Amino acid sequence: MVTGQHMAVNLWANARLQGETAAKNIAGIPQKYQGNFLHNIAHFLDMDFIGLGDNRAQGENVTYVSPEGWRLDMTVKDGRILCVNILDNRGLSGPMKAIVLKKFANSTDKLNVNEVVALKNAGLPMEIIRMIEGGNHGNT
Repeated sequence: MVTGQHMAVNLWANARLQGETAAKNIAGIPQKYQGNFLHNIAHFLDMDFIGLGDNRAQGENVTYVSPEGWRLDMTVKDGRILCVNILDNRGLSGPMKAIVLKKFANSTDKLNVNEVVALKNAGLPMEIIRMIEGGNHGNT
């Protein structure tokens, strides 16, 4: 989804989505697989390393370091988040992936209240949430 190129992304989540698409088509419900993007989580030395998207992406770099010490780095271009790296906050992984997928479908969609709450519960301040939604960019 990020590069527009076909590539093998051999992850269970992608296989599940492809299987659902195939099953619907077999059942006579036309559906096209929308694609997905790289996402990985690794735990090493008591830290979680989470990567979403294309780590080669070029764009504006946005960084947030929490008072607790975890870190969020994003690459943003033309209102789209192309790459997210999270250091030591695995609770942010699911909400961020859902939002990045939503933004790829339609970059102008605002976050709903559940998405905002999930990001806040994962520790993001409102200024970063507003930036993700499409407000001001820049290092924070």
